[in-house]
Amino acid sequence: MEATYSRQEAFGADNAVRFIDEVKNPSRTLPADTGIGYLPARRDPRLRRPTMPGGPGDRAPSGIKTPVKKVINVLSAIALGKGMRSFLMDMEPMERAEYYVLNKVSDGYQEAFETFNDYALSTKAQFFLGIMYLQGLGVDVDPVKAFECMENAYKGKNINAAYYLGRMYLEGIGVKKTVYKAVDFFKEAARYEDHRAELELGKLYLENKDVACDKEKAAKWMLKSAQHGNPEAQFIMGQLYKTGTGVKSDS
Repeated sequence: MEATYSRQEAFGADNAVRFIDEVKNPSRTLPADTGIGYLPARRDPRLRRPTMPGGPGDRAPSGIKTPVKKVINVLSAIALGKGMRSFLMDMEPMERAEYYVLNKVSDGYQEAFETFNDYALSTKAQFFLGIMYLQGLGVDVDPVKAFECMENAYKGKNINAAYYLGRMYLEGIGVKKTVYKAVDFFKEAARYEDHRAELELGKLYLENKDVACDKEKAAKWMLKSAQHGNPEAQFIMGQLYKTGTGVKSDS
């Protein structure tokens, strides 16, 4: 029996969420990550660092939320003539290194890389090293090292690594392509409302030849991703409602 979600049930009658079927020339493929999906500490009881930025699974730069207090501090520092460089130097080394990577400050990559290596026992440092190797930020792209670092981060209970491990297993980046492992990691990331992981699960159940087709599961995960603000998922949900695929048709 198929699920019977309606748009009103999914988003609320007064919610002005628009499906991307109203947008011209939509893309079925998300662009490569320009930044880092980063879960806030409050989403994961295992991560209690109050300085951790981000929204659930969002991508930088727009997805990485900078705390208001930090913004005020930056503006205050500039207003006082202190200057951004001086402000950065007042940060703790790890915090400054994270800032360089999250904000793609290329002049700071070498310092960030050295700092993360100095704190290599930290799961957060392993996560960021994985990002640097994966995206070639100040270092040569090295998929194998990227995978090793991400795996170390995940084993150290850093849930932020789960989505990336899923993508790496799905695409065979730094590790043998293993779709069922990708599904497991996406499900783990989805537990913390990572909309990208939810989108990937929806697409896998909908169209991947290595996963048993399950239209209801596809619609369930796609709906979750759409509710968490993923534009591609919103577009796909519009199409699913039109065709009645895994959901009750709007027609």
